[in-house]
Amino acid sequence: MVTQENALYQGGLWCAYELKDYEGRYKEDLRLQMRMASQNHELICPDCKESIILCAGMIREPYFRHHAETDCKTRSNGNQGDYPLARRLLYQLAKRSFKESEIYCSREIGTYVADIYINNTDKPIVMEYLSYDMKLNEWLDKHAFYEKEGITDVWFLNSKKYRFEAPTTFEYLIATKKHILNILDTHSGDVTLKKIMRLNGQSVGKVIAKSYFLPDLTIDDKGCLQCDFEEYVERLFIQETQIQEKRLEKYPVPLRLAFKNVNENNTCETIRQVEHEKGNDNFQQSNELSSYEVHRYPITDTNLTSLTMKMSAIEECWLIPRLTGENWEIERGNKERFDYLHDLNNRLYKVEDEDQREQMIDEAIFYLEEMIEAKRW
Repeated sequence: MVTQENALYQGGLWCAYELKDYEGRYKEDLRLQMRMASQNHELICPDCKESIILCAGMIREPYFRHHAETDCKTRSNGNQGDYPLARRLLYQLAKRSFKESEIYCSREIGTYVADIYINNTDKPIVMEYLSYDMKLNEWLDKHAFYEKEGITDVWFLNSKKYRFEAPTTFEYLIATKKHILNILDTHSGDVTLKKIMRLNGQSVGKVIAKSYFLPDLTIDDKGCLQCDFEEYVERLFIQETQIQEKRLEKYPVPLRLAFKNVNENNTCETIRQVEHEKGNDNFQQSNELSSYEVHRYPITDTNLTSLTMKMSAIEECWLIPRLTGENWEIERGNKERFDYLHDLNNRLYKVEDEDQREQMIDEAIFYLEEMIEAKRW
């Protein structure tokens, strides 16, 4: 069965999604009017010019279908799952934003079908909804096609698959081209904007996300949702920079210079995991340091040893004191210490208050320096 959302009515283009408000409730007077128009054969397929039937029930999103026998080649862009609901939300977003433009659903463009096509006078815009990962090359090909055709493409991802966590490879690919990811929850109507923020020298960025109610938003002719997300990211960037600078004040001068060099060069060396401490420059240097203290290094300038813990939440590596005691006690104690630090690192990710973070760090360092007898672990 060939289905679609567009119809010609009284000489103009009309969409079945006009029948509902932003909460998904039918506009009953309009539904009655359009049902009568359907029965009077006033709704015409834009492609084959045959009359089509309006289907506006309570289970599925409204759509049009052809009569039993038709040769129409109209291509639907999927009518399963949350696709129709997503297209309705995006269509309503387009209507709020471009009141004077023609807006098509499931518009065929070359060899592709766009979920929403906005015939904007300045530059056409398409909005695409994905509930799954496209193959990376497929997405690149489609994005390149839109660029070649002079079309701005805006992508929305399924919130059931993509959330606040670190980006998947597919998300990262889109982020390299679009910078901001749009995550759409079709059932709540929320859209979460997501961006990877990196301070200088960081190889792994921090994911910044903020949610908005989509019916409150519009989109501009550059394909950007109109909200305060960019200002929100900028504030966090400034805050993170200040936190990093404050943290560096507590380091000895050589360590501050190491951080400074990393930021100026905007590079990040890969941390190598070594099985033995022999030959490790940082460990050899550590022999000159107190063996009863925790020594903190920039994460980008440190090799891991059996006594080094990567504290990624604060962009540091900690060289912890050697334990004393029997071999079996030391082996067990080291495992307990690294479990403790792993848990601390996870908790630091969740704490935004800088004073609270510093207190947790100070307590942990005191704990590690105080308990150097393996049997105490």
